[in-house]
Amino acid sequence: VTDGELRVIGMDPRTHASAIKARLGVVPQQDNLDTELTVRENLLMYARYFDIPRAVARTRADDLLDFVQLADRAASQVEPLSGGMKRRLTIARSLINEPEIVLLDENIEAGDHEYFSLNVFDVSHDDNVLAWSSDTDGSEMYTIRFRRIDTGEQLPDEIPGTTWGGSAWSNDDRYFFYVVPDDAMRPWRVMRHEMGTPSTADVCVFEDPDERFFVSVDLSKSKEWIIIESGSRTSAEAWLIPSADCRAAPVVVRSRADDIEYSVDHWGDRFVILHNTDAVDFRVDVAPVSSPGKWEPFIAHSSGSRITQFETFRDFVRALKTAPQDEQTVLVIEEAGLLRQSGDGSVIAL
Repeated sequence: VTDGELRVIGMDPRTHASAIKARLGVVPQQDNLDTELTVRENLLMYARYFDIPRAVARTRADDLLDFVQLADRAASQVEPLSGGMKRRLTIARSLINEPEIVLLDENIEAGDHEYFSLNVFDVSHDDNVLAWSSDTDGSEMYTIRFRRIDTGEQLPDEIPGTTWGGSAWSNDDRYFFYVVPDDAMRPWRVMRHEMGTPSTADVCVFEDPDERFFVSVDLSKSKEWIIIESGSRTSAEAWLIPSADCRAAPVVVRSRADDIEYSVDHWGDRFVILHNTDAVDFRVDVAPVSSPGKWEPFIAHSSGSRITQFETFRDFVRALKTAPQDEQTVLVIEEAGLLRQSGDGSVIAL
């Protein structure tokens, strides 16, 4: 990071580090419990780091052990506990100071499962709900669950039988989009779930019966468009749904064609398309929002210098070009029409 400002809970870490730490709850990836102490003593000892009065600490410790279902192990040594019990104790310890933010990792959710794989991890626009999915048996079939971030409460919504392929929230956080597989485990359908309703009522908004193509769904960088992509090894097709009108039918950007690959993102009043039409090393075009299939040149094709990455930001776009000798050039194109090129620092008017 070369510029900008960082705030954690509204405070500057450079001047308020101690105050911030006092309001965070951290669960490390590796358990670092004190094995010489009992389960309850681990919580009481940790409370002393925050200058929590002993009487208050004892009450909180008992409440937390009830919460993580370890009350019957309060006097037990830590070492004989199962891996899942140790993780629950680590979570309880992170809550002893009643933090405003709790940082967790997937090992916590794994618990006693011998296998655990995390897939979807998608926070709602209002930062209130986390959508996450996991596979606990190696089947590559994931169950999506929803959790309130402020309280940790698990919402009743649950969607089994999903697969990798991305996800997206609607603009008002009322709907959630996800992908399901066919019998061959190919991601092939995009579904729309309405929060507060059973998953059996979810609606299919797109499906691709062509077995060569794999389907995905994502949100544009601007968060204004839900983008559905279906791609094979040599061809691609994208569809668009307004995030603010997510029940609208998807609109195709351009119909698929043999040996034509493209991807799309939204930037201000236009779409930006990275594609290889008459451009073996790819080029970048733009199109108006009202006509996403009407492509106009933006970054020309340069033979021998492949555009391998492209990303949109509020005031500029960034492209990465890679030459045969792995020499890389970063292009930053501003809305004002200036192109800044890494290496010689040159500025070119487009």
